[in-house]
Parts: sequence; C-alpha cells; structure tokens
Amino acid sequence: MTIRLTYGTRQRFRHRHREITIRGQVDGLSPPVREAAYRLNGGADTPFYVEAISDHGVDWVAGYKATPAELRCRDLGDLCIEIPPGADDLRPGDNELILRVEDAAGRASAARLAFDWDPRPLPLPLDLRD
Repeated sequence: MTIRLTYGTRQRFRHRHREITIRGQVDGLSPPVREAAYRLNGGADTPFYVEAISDHGVDWVAGYKATPAELRCRDLGDLCIEIPPGADDLRPGDNELILRVEDAAGRASAARLAFDWDPRPLPLPLDLRD
C-alpha cells in the first residue's frame, strides 16, 4: 500500500486559495480504512477521509455514492485534505505535512509533503501572461 500525492511531495500555495487542498491516492488499499490522519508541523493528528467504496456501477449522471466524499473523492483510495488558512499549526514559509493511512488488512503507509505557504494577498493587477 502506498500514498501517492497528485502534485508531488513539494508544493506551493498562495493566499488566493480559500483553503490549502492536498489531493492524492492510496494505491493498493484494502477497505475499509482503519485510520487516516495527518500531522501539520508536528501538531496534533487530524483525521481525513479516504474513499473506501469503488465507483464501479455508480450512475454519475443521475446519482452519487452514499459516502461523505461524493464527487470530491471519486475512486477507491482517493484522498483530499483541506487545511484552512487560519489553522493553528500553519505558518508562513516552509511547512511539513505527514500523512498516515492504515487499511483493513492492518497495512500502514506514510507520506511526507513539504509545502510553502505565502499568506500575503497577491498584488494587483495580476500578471496572467505565463
């Protein structure tokens, strides 16, 4: 079982985001999840959701899954962590996020994400040429 972060293990976030969103996938997961938690900069464990139901046979046009994820975590093993900009353990500059997941088979996996948080508002006008 492996935690794979969608945008890699080094990311950057700016003030324009409503929350810091970390997307990923737990490959080889045996549902249900026993435990899924992250720790921001050595702070307290915070639980997060890992999708434990396969999307096979779900009618995405007329219905949804009966899980908390609905459309955010569509496939088995998808994860989405949202950290509010006012989180106690979040600091400007470098931050470290440690993710841990344990599945029904008792297998555990961990991943580390380093990210930069810049809480300053973007200067106006925005330069969108790149």
